[in-house]
Amino acid sequence: MTAKNYNNSSFDQLRKVGDPISDSAVEYIFNGNLHHMKDMHSPDILNKRLPSKIQNLIDDTKKRSYIIDKTVLNSGQRLFARHATDILFALFHAALPECYAASRGSKVLVQNKNMVNNPRKRLFETSTFVKNVMDKNNFDNNNNGVFSCLELRFIHSLIRRNINEIDLGEIPINQEDMLGTIIAFSEVCLNGLENLGMNFDEKEADSFIMSWTYMGHMIGINKEILPQNRSDSQRLRKFISDRNHEYSNDGITLMQELRRFQKKSLPIPGIHLVLDELTSKMTHEKVSKALDLKSSKFAKRILSIISKIYKIKAFTINNFPFTKKIIEKVEFMLLRNTLFVQSIIENKRNPEELIKYKK
Repeated sequence: MTAKNYNNSSFDQLRKVGDPISDSAVEYIFNGNLHHMKDMHSPDILNKRLPSKIQNLIDDTKKRSYIIDKTVLNSGQRLFARHATDILFALFHAALPECYAASRGSKVLVQNKNMVNNPRKRLFETSTFVKNVMDKNNFDNNNNGVFSCLELRFIHSLIRRNINEIDLGEIPINQEDMLGTIIAFSEVCLNGLENLGMNFDEKEADSFIMSWTYMGHMIGINKEILPQNRSDSQRLRKFISDRNHEYSNDGITLMQELRRFQKKSLPIPGIHLVLDELTSKMTHEKVSKALDLKSSKFAKRILSIISKIYKIKAFTINNFPFTKKIIEKVEFMLLRNTLFVQSIIENKRNPEELIKYKK
């Protein structure tokens, strides 16, 4: 599907499609085969032969990985490594809020209850997934990247099974919602950081977008609707926003839970005002209105300081190329260590592995 073919009719149809191959595997497991649930959360599953419904999901995920151009993926992963903590910052302050602003998608997130009942665990899982698929080692030296995508496909299907699509009026976690999430984790993060003063090499930015296109295809999104470059991604972002971003109680609920987590992490009086201003700066007006974000002069002054920090980093990278490798190593080390500490707090497995799904 090219940009000129984006239309409401075709995207309405996307909301009626989930991930049939993965959904079929889940139905098989719940039809008297629950002993296979444990298999779905072990990387060893990629080397096993399992009943056909499950094996079809494994084989399909592997096959989807064949579209990956390693040169492009490595370029996108280098950009991520150089800006690992920045992108994690953008994930929390831009990408997730942009997802919550989508009224229909946020309804599913609230019904699923994970974000409402345990936001810290849910945010940790999201951060770990991003790290796992953007870690060069997980595609060059092992299959952890493929496994991470396989497990997420499976978890999405579990959620679909637990939500009544008749009451919802559409398929939960459908093709458009998944596409919007991929756009959020890629284009929204880049653009949000640019709004704060960062800049990116054009080719590397395109590679970063394509890296997420690869991941999107591997988690079950139809290849034809995924962006092929940053220009595609920008047009898709606007089109999906125009269709989905509006005020909703569910979006407000999710944003409140995100803010509650952030305020516990940063127990500073008035921090919510700064965070609202930050999200407004990193996203766009429709998101601000949908989530009822507040503004203040004090927050704007704090934001100007944050912007200066990002401009200094951009200046350093652009004018002193030798710093790129150093920054890549430091940034990625910080991200890995942050997730490792969080894994201890959450009493989870090592952050190199994804979180187990619990019924």
